[in-house]
Amino acid sequence: MTEKLTKSKARVKELGEVFTPAALVSAMLDKMPADSWLPDKTWLEPSCGTGNFLVQILQRKLAAGHSPLEALSTIYGIDIMEDNVVETRRRLKEIVAVDGADAILLKNIRQADALTTPAQVIFA
Repeated sequence: MTEKLTKSKARVKELGEVFTPAALVSAMLDKMPADSWLPDKTWLEPSCGTGNFLVQILQRKLAAGHSPLEALSTIYGIDIMEDNVVETRRRLKEIVAVDGADAILLKNIRQADALTTPAQVIFA
């Protein structure tokens, strides 16, 4: 099965929306220092798309021994398209299907324009 990197030609033209392939995400995250996966480290993906980076970050935090809610609470994502936000939340929830996950996902994965709105406003 081929990984889908775009949703439509129109979205590529309008938004420049092209998703990072999972293999490239993995290769990039492999280059991060070991302390990137410590419990106190937070991650912000300002154009999270459908969550390719956030999914692998969550999986790596869980593999490092963090509890599901602890790992999820340190991951933040922003995307300009609401359907991408919904899909990212769904994908993360599939990994961490525990009580309390929905509240964290609603708070931490948000629809906004990260280029024009400061993160402290988005997550206020």
